[in-house]
Amino acid sequence: MSATQPIATTRSATGIATGKLAVWWVLGSEIVIFGGLLASYIMLRLFHGSWGAEAAHTNTVAGAINTFVLLTSSLFMVLAHHAAEHKERDKAFRYIWMTIGGGLIFLIVKGIEWSGEIAHGFTLTKSLFWSFYYTAAEMKIFIAWS
Repeated sequence: MSATQPIATTRSATGIATGKLAVWWVLGSEIVIFGGLLASYIMLRLFHGSWGAEAAHTNTVAGAINTFVLLTSSLFMVLAHHAAEHKERDKAFRYIWMTIGGGLIFLIVKGIEWSGEIAHGFTLTKSLFWSFYYTAAEMKIFIAWS
């Protein structure tokens, strides 16, 4: 065992590397949580016709921009990891800063989007639709930053 490698990464009861198992555990738990939220939303949307009218008030342009920003930020993080594995330190740092920039852009767009919706009276407590809308957005933020 290497003196610089933590013991938690060198032992495994399952035969799978501890780090890999942890990543799969996090991904699985996020899928279950976000999947449950999404399944609940779909079921309620199917049986409550009023949700379509409320959904018409969401800002789809901001949603599209943020989806692009999140996907691009994820790509930058993958590129940073690749650069770090190939000992390209400056390139890795540059990609990490681009990822952080993407996160800040996401938060700015989300802030503009939410301020407009809240200004029009679409708050977390207005209806069940808006409760789901804001909860799902919070889940996206959590998943993106974890």
